[in-house]
Amino acid sequence: RVPWNDPASIKRALDAGAYGVVVPMVNTAEDAVRAVRACRYPPQGDRRVGGVSPRLFGGADYLARANDELLLVIQIEHVEAVRHAREILSVPGVDAYLIGPNDLSASLGFPPSYDTDAPSYREALETVLRVGKELGVPAGIHVSSAEVALRRIEQGYQFVSIASDTAFMAAAAGSAVGKLREGLRR
Repeated sequence: RVPWNDPASIKRALDAGAYGVVVPMVNTAEDAVRAVRACRYPPQGDRRVGGVSPRLFGGADYLARANDELLLVIQIEHVEAVRHAREILSVPGVDAYLIGPNDLSASLGFPPSYDTDAPSYREALETVLRVGKELGVPAGIHVSSAEVALRRIEQGYQFVSIASDTAFMAAAAGSAVGKLREGLRR
């Protein structure tokens, strides 16, 4: 995941060896076009050819294959992106999308949450999922737990990320401390 829809950030990630990027806050078709152009070499894009790093890790024919092999996942994480979902997901070169639930929740006026249960949030997810299915663009979403991941997969999401490394470490640490306290009470 690059920090922003910025050609320099995208180039840096790809030149470092990434075979795909996740681009946040893609709210319009113009944003999607900017991300595609930053990921692709001419004539499909504006990615600069200079530098030897990509050819070192990708092989001598990297430049000939890169446009077909690199994955561009755009993040839909704002109510504005939901409104423009059809235009965004119709941009050639957008390979998949990922729902950013915290920012989407916040843009709808709710506290940031992986699993907001508000009707307007559910409607936003349904809208984008329907459009993605119609256009054949794979859907992803970030969730809080395996249980929610299974529910989202049943709904049609094709890839999910669960919680965060920090959340997993905090849960494991909390469990270890709880077991330690329990053992000390005996």
